[in-house]
Amino acid sequence: DATLTVVGTGPQEAEVRKLLDSSGQPTINFKGRCSPEEMPHIYRSHDVLVCPYENEPWGLTINEAMSCGLAVIASFNGTCGAALDLLQNERNGIGIDQVREETLTLAMGRLLDQAEFVQAMKKNSLKIISCWTYCTATQAMLTATLRATRPATND
Repeated sequence: DATLTVVGTGPQEAEVRKLLDSSGQPTINFKGRCSPEEMPHIYRSHDVLVCPYENEPWGLTINEAMSCGLAVIASFNGTCGAALDLLQNERNGIGIDQVREETLTLAMGRLLDQAEFVQAMKKNSLKIISCWTYCTATQAMLTATLRATRPATND
């Protein structure tokens, strides 16, 4: 009873649509481009965000999905800052080494039969993201700036 929803557009859109159309799977939906207002509803109608970024400085979709209580599957290979900072492997999602069909399939398959584990991950995502506020970001920036501008000591 799992559903895969593909959101977004890009240079591989035609290839992805063709692949999905030929799969014959009624549980695969292609949404294409969605408005920011649609995204919370889409997130909340799913349990897991699969984020196959190969080159993304941050990856705000991870923040958004976690704010809607989703577990996350994303790469830990350093190409997505949000995955490195927000994804805690086995706590609120699964970190993969490389974005490949095999690694994504294994991670998604692993969660299909573990409903309780996924529910715990979803709760943990909400806990983790609740600490990522403007106030904490501002405080962290202030602290980093003060450390960087302090004169060196001989201690």
